[in-house]
Order: sequence, then structure tokens, then C-alpha cells
Amino acid sequence: MKKYSARFEEDFKFYLDNKEKFNFYGGIVDLGPYNENINVKQAFYQFDTYGKVVGCVNPRLLQQIIICKKSVNWHIKEWVLGYNDLCQGVDFYIKEFINPPEWIEKAFRMSLYRSCRKYL
Repeated sequence: MKKYSARFEEDFKFYLDNKEKFNFYGGIVDLGPYNENINVKQAFYQFDTYGKVVGCVNPRLLQQIIICKKSVNWHIKEWVLGYNDLCQGVDFYIKEFINPPEWIEKAFRMSLYRSCRKYL
């Protein structure tokens, strides 16, 4: 059995917990084939590390987790684009997630910084 990093474990749980709410990103993720020898975590590791969708025991769940990952990134980009229109603080957006890892807020703040820097 593969031992995953603490960061991967945290991210996998985060996407699993948020897959119902963050289920849209404007694209399509194809279902991988069924493969009873690979569990969802192993398949997601392959996607997260190598960008490959491999077959697993529950392709629909894998699809939901991948869509969640893409959706989180898409939402951060969209929130940055509309940040000045809504006039809410960063915490307003971060509260949308269930138990977000620290990198979520850091990514959001860094994207805001890059967005605002072009006006300086």
C-alpha cells in the first residue's frame, strides 16, 4: 500500500469533503474506466501527480473529485476577477469551503496580489 504525503492526504480529504458544493468549472472530465485493482485515492494520486486519468473501482467518485479540484481553482480565479465588485474580505470567500487547507487562502491572496499588481 502506497504511503502518501500529509499534503496529499489533506488535499484529497478537502476535495472529497467539498465535491458536492464545488462541482462546476466550465469543462468536462471524462469518466475513466472501471478497474477493481485501483482505489479512488490511488487514481486521484495519478491524476494529481501525472495529470493522467486512470481506471479505478469508482470512476464516478474519481470524476467528482477531479471536478472539485478544477472547480476550486476556477472559483478562485473568478473570485479574484470580481473581488472589487463584491467588496468582501478574503474570509468571506474562504468560508465557502469545508476545512480548507492553508494553501487555499494563500493561493487566493497571491492571485489577488498578482491581479492588483498590474495596476501599480
